[in-house]
Amino acid sequence: MAKREFRKAQAGSAYTPKGKSGFPDLTALQFLVLDMLSSHADCVSAHHLQQALSQYSPQYHGPKFYQLMGRLVRDQLVSIESKTITTTGGSVERTFYSSTSNGLEATNLTRVFYSTRHKLEMHLENS
Repeated sequence: MAKREFRKAQAGSAYTPKGKSGFPDLTALQFLVLDMLSSHADCVSAHHLQQALSQYSPQYHGPKFYQLMGRLVRDQLVSIESKTITTTGGSVERTFYSSTSNGLEATNLTRVFYSTRHKLEMHLENS
């Protein structure tokens, strides 16, 4: 299995978790999308993201996919860019996404939260 490299959040990230409970703000699906984006240095096309998501959640294509991505853009966790791609038949407008520094920070915080789960189990075993 190839080792995955994760992009680091830039210093001075403005991301602040909304919840006061200590639990991550991201849903499992949002974390999955942000995790995919954080492992790419460049932006990722909407088409490739939808293909990757279909392995985990086949119903997230079309409008549901774009609603999910719209929420991530609105929350400033993902940036969106349109690019014109020239093909033999003409030009096609494609949508690309990339993780923002806030998105990277949210992903890292969520990853740390879930990776510390074994500490909870150890505490329960010692009680």
